[in-house]
Amino acid sequence: LYTSHFFRETTPVHPEDMSAPLYPWMLAAAFSVTGADHRVAQVFSVAAGVAMIVLTWAAGRRFFDDTTAILGSLLVALHPDLVILSSWAMTETLYGALFLFILLLFPDATQVRDGWFRPAILGAACGALYLLRANGLAVAAAIGIAILLGGPIAAKARQGLRAWRGPLLRAALCASVSRAVVGPWLVRHARGCGS
Repeated sequence: LYTSHFFRETTPVHPEDMSAPLYPWMLAAAFSVTGADHRVAQVFSVAAGVAMIVLTWAAGRRFFDDTTAILGSLLVALHPDLVILSSWAMTETLYGALFLFILLLFPDATQVRDGWFRPAILGAACGALYLLRANGLAVAAAIGIAILLGGPIAAKARQGLRAWRGPLLRAALCASVSRAVVGPWLVRHARGCGS
């Protein structure tokens, strides 16, 4: 991105073209301000590691109780592998933090009373997760299916197609926004790589 490689459509195609682009884009933006420095990349990982601790606490509190939240966040904070990954310039901690954000946002995105804003934000986060690591596509698919099935299963009292209308529209919105986020990268691959 920093060298306008993103917009190139000529061969040769390099293997790094197939990797998820979000982290390199973030680094390119930071490096354009600070210059290429490994410590800047480490700041992203450390910040994401701290965010994982806070988001684990929030998820524990939301889905379980205060004790679970504290224990879970302590386990994340003190887990040797997560401590090591938080000091390396890698995508794992950022992926984990974004995944936890998606899990926290998901229940609100399925509720009718919360409108259409949260499913759209959830779709954008799922798209960003895919752009961060390719296996984020599986999370996006699971979230879409869960939104689709969550409404009718939760609303057993309602019968027929009416129970499917809201969840279907929210799942479609989530998928559409996710596709819009990922779209430029997919177009770039189709034009530059033929895939």
